[in-house]
Amino acid sequence: MIPAAFIRLVSGLGCAAAALIGAAVLPAAAADMPAEVVHAVGEAEQYCRGEGGTPRQDAGFSRVLDLNGDGGEDWILDFSKFHCVGSIPPEPYCGSGGCSLIIFVWKEGSAWAQAFDGVAQKYRLLKSKPGFRLEVFVAGNICGRIDAQSCREVYGFRGSDLVPVDNPATPRTR
Repeated sequence: MIPAAFIRLVSGLGCAAAALIGAAVLPAAAADMPAEVVHAVGEAEQYCRGEGGTPRQDAGFSRVLDLNGDGGEDWILDFSKFHCVGSIPPEPYCGSGGCSLIIFVWKEGSAWAQAFDGVAQKYRLLKSKPGFRLEVFVAGNICGRIDAQSCREVYGFRGSDLVPVDNPATPRTR
């Protein structure tokens, strides 16, 4: 809803000035999801409906930002924020080891590469030059511990590849 004071202010200005002020004050429209992301979300929603549930995405389920510093829109799907209301289980993409996390990195034109598809207990993006590093906490069985003991993995983005920070020559298997 646009505040009345804003409407009064804008009504006294010319159309061009009003448009400029409106563009600066109102939130920007969300980016259009690329086909690869639409497909991944569609599969999750279809599975949920097939289990008798209603898909619900909480805030933060899909995020768009430039992860590798190339100026492209990269997409994160955090399935800890995807729910299947009315089905069992209500969070079909989460288990004892964490929740599914999928990252699509822009390649060029209208193509995105799936850089990460794994299960994470939690993740963080660490600011780095030119973009971000991905810090993922995974279940302990991944690193020879029990599930309750998390393992920390840190990756950097190199183009559309995700590479371990401590061994940049070995890209993560997709």
